[in-house]
Amino acid sequence: MPTSQTLAQFIHTKLFEATWTGITIDEARNLVTCPKGNILKLQQNNYTLKFISFAGEPREYHEREKLSEIIFPSDFDIRPTLYFRRNGNFILSRETQFKKILNPLGKDITKIKIIEGTNVRKFFGGNLLLSRDVYTQAMVDAQKVYDKKESYAASAENYLAKEASHKYSNEEKGKTTYIEKGEFSFLVNRFNLPTKKKKADYQKYLDAADITSIETLF
Repeated sequence: MPTSQTLAQFIHTKLFEATWTGITIDEARNLVTCPKGNILKLQQNNYTLKFISFAGEPREYHEREKLSEIIFPSDFDIRPTLYFRRNGNFILSRETQFKKILNPLGKDITKIKIIEGTNVRKFFGGNLLLSRDVYTQAMVDAQKVYDKKESYAASAENYLAKEASHKYSNEEKGKTTYIEKGEFSFLVNRFNLPTKKKKADYQKYLDAADITSIETLF
């Protein structure tokens, strides 16, 4: 991506390469439109980016009901925090993890607005107001959560596949530690909660094999 490319040019190029039809750009106004309306618009030194998708058969434009747009200062480079799929549809990078970090209660978010400041995070209606520093740091944290999730999933898959393979082969296989650093403390922290005080509280989550494994460990 050329550094000289404006945000409007960048988005228009991405969607054009994905063969979106009816896309227009007004470079003088930093405006990108489609048959559904504005995708990108610059007004009073703030960009509004609509999360519009182009999918289906016949291919049609759709606007999201949840998190339908993001507003941010014109001097804030949003590009590194956008994820474009092959078909051109775009979302926030690691959006699922990002929303869970900033919105642990799972409230519906219609709009995100990024403003100046260092420590702003407010909900009003369906809008989430964030300072650019909070937004940027949350994006970094979301990537970390995603990477951990992927590494844990890979280690679990390798371990379970190895265990299942014993049914199909008589070959003697050596034990391998399919575990990521930090997994043990991750498990302990999830069990070490004020809500778990009695034996019955743990029996909801532990079966006989779990109890035997814990006894072996200790």
